[in-house]
Amino acid sequence: MFYILSDIHGCHREMMVALSHWNKKTEMLIVLGGLIDRGPDSLHVIHTLMDLQTHYPDRVIILKGNHDESSKRLLFQLIKKTIRKEETSGIYGYIIHYTPSEYRTERDV
Repeated sequence: MFYILSDIHGCHREMMVALSHWNKKTEMLIVLGGLIDRGPDSLHVIHTLMDLQTHYPDRVIILKGNHDESSKRLLFQLIKKTIRKEETSGIYGYIIHYTPSEYRTERDV
């Protein structure tokens, strides 16, 4: 069985309502892109989906959409400004590790 989400577009609250219907034990979650752009909470959407993928690696598949690719650099810069490296090195390291190298600078590594 599959539970499929798409076109979240930064709307975390609405995504959480939709996810409340996902049966983690019997369904594979597939997110078909449209994660960020437009909505008020793209950073929280990304964080939540990364957390789900970490906790359920065999049950969660996340695919990028066209808005996600074009907004990735901007979102990464926002994350860098939001997270204080010295206080949250674990989260910061996780984000840096999973960010494509073309978006990183030598100071990030």
